[in-house]
Amino acid sequence: MGTKPTWVAGTVTSIRDLTPTVREMTLTMPVPAPLFVPGSHIQIKAVAGGRTIVRHYSLIGMDADRLTWRIAVRREDAGRGGSLYMWSLKPGSRLPVSGPHCNFELSNVATERLLVAGGIGITPLIGMADSLVRRRLPFRLLYAGRSRREMPYVDELQQICGASLDIVA
Repeated sequence: MGTKPTWVAGTVTSIRDLTPTVREMTLTMPVPAPLFVPGSHIQIKAVAGGRTIVRHYSLIGMDADRLTWRIAVRREDAGRGGSLYMWSLKPGSRLPVSGPHCNFELSNVATERLLVAGGIGITPLIGMADSLVRRRLPFRLLYAGRSRREMPYVDELQQICGASLDIVA
């Protein structure tokens, strides 16, 4: 069994629409997070249908100060309400946040790495790709989506990955 999460009040400091259905939120935390690895996620308590629910969001990249975290939320109008709650937030909104935790760690022993993501699933791989580039380790990143218009972070990934990125729309 895992340990019980510690919750702190994070503040939404900025919001940016990446695609018509994906919104990036920057959260500022009151204290620095412990060191975490690419692929880590946080938990957020959201309110849907009058109930408190917990949703998990991958951290995007590795912000050096460990106080500022980026997440992306895909709006699901027919979902269970978590994304609609997240899309209702504005800069200045405060919400309970726990983490970061990693259940999806990048291997340090593999001699070859193929990262594969579709749509919003790209979020944990951005930090992984950046880490591999900084360590000069070879990899390929295959990023697929229904349309390029609905694929967040394509430009950022092209800058990070260069020729190691393959996009399929």
